[in-house]
Amino acid sequence: MRLLLGVALAAALMPAAPTDPLVVRTETGVVQGFSDGSVNRFHGIPYAKPPIGDLRWAPPERPEHWQGVRDATQFGPACPQAATGPLVPDRRAEDCLYLNVTTPARGGKGKPVMVWLHGGGFNSGAGELYDPARIATHGDVVVVTVNYRLGALGFLAHPRLGANFGLQDQVAALRWVRQNARGFGGNPRNVTVFGQSAGAMSVCALTRSPQARGLVDRAIVQSGTCSTYWPKHGVAPNLGPTRIFVPRSDAETTGAAAVAHFGCDQVPDELACLRGTDAEDWVASPFNNQLSLVAYDTDFLPEDPATAAPTRIPMIIGNTRDEMRLFAILQMSWGFTLDEAYYRFVVGDAFTDPAPILSTYPVGTEPHAAALAWSAVMTDAGWTCPSIADSSALNRPGRPPVYGYVFNDRDAPLYLDDGAIPIPTDFPTGALHGAELPILFVDEVLPPAQETLARQMIRYWTRFAWTGDPNGPGLPRWAPNRDGRTMLGLDTGAIAPVDVDAYHCDLW
Repeated sequence: MRLLLGVALAAALMPAAPTDPLVVRTETGVVQGFSDGSVNRFHGIPYAKPPIGDLRWAPPERPEHWQGVRDATQFGPACPQAATGPLVPDRRAEDCLYLNVTTPARGGKGKPVMVWLHGGGFNSGAGELYDPARIATHGDVVVVTVNYRLGALGFLAHPRLGANFGLQDQVAALRWVRQNARGFGGNPRNVTVFGQSAGAMSVCALTRSPQARGLVDRAIVQSGTCSTYWPKHGVAPNLGPTRIFVPRSDAETTGAAAVAHFGCDQVPDELACLRGTDAEDWVASPFNNQLSLVAYDTDFLPEDPATAAPTRIPMIIGNTRDEMRLFAILQMSWGFTLDEAYYRFVVGDAFTDPAPILSTYPVGTEPHAAALAWSAVMTDAGWTCPSIADSSALNRPGRPPVYGYVFNDRDAPLYLDDGAIPIPTDFPTGALHGAELPILFVDEVLPPAQETLARQMIRYWTRFAWTGDPNGPGLPRWAPNRDGRTMLGLDTGAIAPVDVDAYHCDLW
């Protein structure tokens, strides 16, 4: 009887549920967003305590409750990162574990929730850089964008601390979604996680992590499977073959060097020393990029995700046609000359038998022909063929379907037009790494051909979120890649299966 009276009293004292669609009660307090007509937006909602002090390099903890109504009209700070480069948010702070929710203004309940994980090499980016209004309105879905810890502050590996704190943040955000989606009109039991580049590799890791089990119902991997790698000289000249996923022992070796760099290996309380350092010193240190790697043989990732069995959920896996043209632009911006002599050198140095590669990818006569040949080699070897292989290998009997794609629009609006990276005026950027981002997240009017492609892609992505199958009325048929040859080409001219022989995967 006392228990019943206590429950009744608590219910009587609890404020009435908000009736304003811009006021939503979450498990930690009430938030008030804003509307721009087509969508309702809720920005800067904390999904974990600030990862500062003793919580630096610690698993994320549930956020504190707040009283009253929290303003949710401003983005929370992005996580610490270098202040230069493309797609860098203005506000950055170590207190950065915030997410943003966008919902169709027309309301409704039971909508799929799509959780976007941004790219940026695990050392830059933020959820605020992606406007999901089109996805939310055209697909009638709830979209959540997430900040997570980056660089050394997110991925330092240490025997006494652990590893992969940035990925643990993503799990905390997914738990928040399970607990709070209903208040925003979402279905907490229909969650699609999708991401590009480092965000895509995050998605891949989440589908292999026991900590994320039960939190993801569908997954979309855009340019970054668990098998993606860069051959020697791919990411940067003279840099060896590179994968994002590394053994814990390797990550801890790099972490130990970083600890020594800050002198914390010479004091009695090493952890207190580390947590007393300045966050910006880590961002500026030579170790920030080296520590932007994901460790396996850990609690979060017990096995190498390239060989571990993923969660049994439907997936979409793909990449852009000219991924490595972005890296060619970067290397040219660093002062390297990507001429034919350099092309022949890197192919000969990166691969055991260069002759068939040089004959299959000859240098043409157009401007920057050698750079284009180099990027085609690196794209097919490190991105496209691993995507094709992974999407095919996961289509096993008795498993949910996996769909493969290649984004082929070489005239997509360029997201690197802010001048942060100088692009030679005569360099054909093509469908470089990230070329699909303006198609999905553009906040302005697109050219007619790209507008059509954007609507088609958003329909595929959101139909998949609704049903686990991207197909729907009026869309070209998309079959699962069960045979290693069924990849859908996404282009303005036509959406149709692509000729996988064009990627010469037999060489790789």
